[in-house]
Amino acid sequence: MRNLIILVTLLNVRTVGAAPVDFESIWDQTKATSPVIAQVQHLLNAAQLASRRTKLAWLPSLSFGAKAYETNDPADVFFSDLSQRQINVSDFTPSTLNQPGRHLFERFSLGLDLPLYEGGRRLSEIRAQNEIEILNSKQKELTTIQEYVEAASAYCNLGSVKQASERLKSLAEQVTQVLSKYSIGSQANPVGYSGLLGLKSLKNRVLSELFTMQANQEKYLITLSEKTKTEVNSWEPKIEPVLVFLDRVVPVSMSDSVSLMSEVALARANAFEEMKNAEKSGYLPKLGIFADESLTHGDRDTGTSYAAGLYLQWSLFSPDHLGKVTERNELKLAADAEVDQAKQVGNIAKVTLAKGEALMKKNLELLNDSEKLLSEQVKVTSNLFHSGAITALQLAEVLNRRVDLILNLRTLEQGLIDLRTKRLTQTHAEGIHL
Repeated sequence: MRNLIILVTLLNVRTVGAAPVDFESIWDQTKATSPVIAQVQHLLNAAQLASRRTKLAWLPSLSFGAKAYETNDPADVFFSDLSQRQINVSDFTPSTLNQPGRHLFERFSLGLDLPLYEGGRRLSEIRAQNEIEILNSKQKELTTIQEYVEAASAYCNLGSVKQASERLKSLAEQVTQVLSKYSIGSQANPVGYSGLLGLKSLKNRVLSELFTMQANQEKYLITLSEKTKTEVNSWEPKIEPVLVFLDRVVPVSMSDSVSLMSEVALARANAFEEMKNAEKSGYLPKLGIFADESLTHGDRDTGTSYAAGLYLQWSLFSPDHLGKVTERNELKLAADAEVDQAKQVGNIAKVTLAKGEALMKKNLELLNDSEKLLSEQVKVTSNLFHSGAITALQLAEVLNRRVDLILNLRTLEQGLIDLRTKRLTQTHAEGIHL
């Protein structure tokens, strides 16, 4: 009796001052504080910035340089004076050419580079970065769904455990009440004594299961409280039937579209394909327009000059390019295999999880019906026991079957929650507030 009072007190303490909170509020708080969602969002932001930057590659490059220095280098002094357009006849004497003295110069330059043709490299880089952006977008959606599924699973399991605990607590109180009025417990009366032992054993079993339920309840509460950054004792779930919750919060799309995992793998494969194309362009010539403007200031004057025209660059050999195309191709093939694997896993999961859920729903319907029948049987059996028509051992047997049914019902609900949430990760989250 003392153990039951302690346990019931522990179970009731959690609900004192704890406000019922719906799942939507829990999810909003989880999403706002989730580090993993924040991580993939930052990665997506970085990919978007990189994509926008890559699309600006068609613009010309501008460069600026400036330096001030002192030198007595004969060649530098001569050509710097020439850049000032102030060469004199005296500058060609051997003594002046060989010993020009120390001079201070200032140089400024402005350059422009506009590639016209790079073998399609820029276009491939733009496409690759666009695929990386898509990959990060799909990865964020997938990660958000996974966080959503974890929160929904914990919330629904918490409600299921609380319902099972309430049923067991009611049964424990019933057994305790019977034991308090049961006085035929002498060993000289084997039938009565056996009934007493059966009822005590049943009470211990129920208390043990209640302690287990309490531990599970703690686990789910701590999980959700950690995700939402709230106090464990500050809230409790709104209880509703498991199937009602799952159909409302975790609906599964019946469309034949590929899973998000497949789309993530496909975007990665496309990105590697474009990276391979970009590496191929490294073997092709590069054609562009250039323009340079320079200014030289010295002790004679200030002079300017310019150069503009076309240029052709062609890397005939570079060890950096060796094997790069083959490397990108291997990465592309690996990504293609990942796509095939994701599709295979998705197709298998869609069929097996759907069939498994359908079977569990039928079993749940049968167990709920049995629960109603057994509840009625417990009432009838209790009346028969109080009237002396059956023994305590027979009553204990019926009550034990009710414990079995409560536990089986909880196990089935847990399995159904697990199957439904797994199905959601294999489909698109249609009709869900993410």
